[in-house]
Amino acid sequence: MLAELVAAELGQPVDPRAAALAGAIAARYGDAACAVLFYGSCLRETQLDGLMLDFYLIVSDYRAAYDKRWLATANRLVPPNVFPFEADDLAAKYAVLSEADFARLCSVSADNVSVWARFAQPSRLVWARDAAAAERAVAAVAQAAPTLLALAAPTLEKAVADPLDLWRAGFTLTYGAELRAERGNRPGSIVDADPDRYRRFSGPALAAAGVDPTVVPSPDARAAALTGWRALQRRGKRLTLIRLAKASATFAGGIDYLAWKINRHAGTKIEIKPWQRRWPLVAALTATGKRLEGLTMHIAGAAMKNPDEADAAAFEYLMFMGYFVLGFMWARMARTALDALAGGTGEADFYTAKIETARFYFQRILPRTESLALCVEAGGTTLMALPEAHFAL
Repeated sequence: MLAELVAAELGQPVDPRAAALAGAIAARYGDAACAVLFYGSCLRETQLDGLMLDFYLIVSDYRAAYDKRWLATANRLVPPNVFPFEADDLAAKYAVLSEADFARLCSVSADNVSVWARFAQPSRLVWARDAAAAERAVAAVAQAAPTLLALAAPTLEKAVADPLDLWRAGFTLTYGAELRAERGNRPGSIVDADPDRYRRFSGPALAAAGVDPTVVPSPDARAAALTGWRALQRRGKRLTLIRLAKASATFAGGIDYLAWKINRHAGTKIEIKPWQRRWPLVAALTATGKRLEGLTMHIAGAAMKNPDEADAAAFEYLMFMGYFVLGFMWARMARTALDALAGGTGEADFYTAKIETARFYFQRILPRTESLALCVEAGGTTLMALPEAHFAL
């Protein structure tokens, strides 16, 4: 039943220009291309001009897909690789996964949420090499919704009468497992945008997951589930930064995409200047700033319930702030150095050294902020649990 629902949804028509774009992406990879899936917020749009369309390209294997060995290795070690694409006045980005990785990352055996969280939502199969490739894509996608429900259900404190609440809880957990720029109400709006769709999928997906949302999980089961989600959150946020750094080598124009994504979902008005396009790693500073903003709101909310939370988070928060401010200073120094070199300075070695030092900071130092953020988000329970007398032991 679930496979039939997924196949029907994947087979729904899309804008012909989106389908043509998917075919053009597949054509770049010859016989290695197996399927192209269209997903994301643009799927619901009727006017595609000015948007960045999201696709997944599924390939037979990475060595067959790439001429360059390093791209195949990068895709295998930290999937997916992400590339920009433009044709017929439409802009897109596409992520590359092998059939094996796509199936694994849609299942409960995935070590991060990035793929199954997206394909638990509506998507379209806009190109397939043949019927067998299409069937494999459908089978992989059919795992995504049961994975979300199976991992979300044990975290609930009470039984759920409306299955839509379980979907909402699941998407909220997935958004906490990545560094996302979207507003805080985004997970709920996914379900509310098409509640009938999620109701249709609920019965078959719950059956496939072996989940009964009316049964309250035991305290031990809930504790184990929450521990698993904390591991997914730690790994997911690290992967976000690693993928961002990797994209600086594979995604020309990646800064523009990052700014577009943040502006679209967070309501900001970030404008990318020419010097920033020449220095793509500075894009990480934008993501770090959004992370800092989220931490500030997190601490403020936690402190309203328990003032000790602010004290517990103070050291890591101030260290995070310090790394961020230093990153801002290095970004300004890098801009000055680039401008000086472009103007024909007589101190080329001096300014080149500044640029290389800034590169080192963004690649090796600034990512430390994520470990600090995880400490802040862990809360102060264990810190405050230690009796004063035990400090003398």
